[in-house]
Amino acid sequence: MITSLNFDKRLRDKQLRSGGLGKEELGSYLDGLPDLSDNVRHRKTDAELLAEAEAEAEARAAEAAAAAEAASQEESASHESQEG
Repeated sequence: MITSLNFDKRLRDKQLRSGGLGKEELGSYLDGLPDLSDNVRHRKTDAELLAEAEAEAEARAAEAAAAAEAASQEESASHESQEG
């Protein structure tokens, strides 16, 4: 069932596509559209998201390497104290 609001919207969209609206009507229609510039301003690009993900992965890898090195040093120290 088509409500009158949906019908009006479809009619307006059809008029927009066909060029049937005058400058004033088109201007008022465009003024009624929501402003999405904040969404665009705060949205990160794919490159920025990829760079952040790579930096996080590198940081995790560095932490894991440091933990493995510390564990290796503790194991070496433990073996030396047992031998001595």
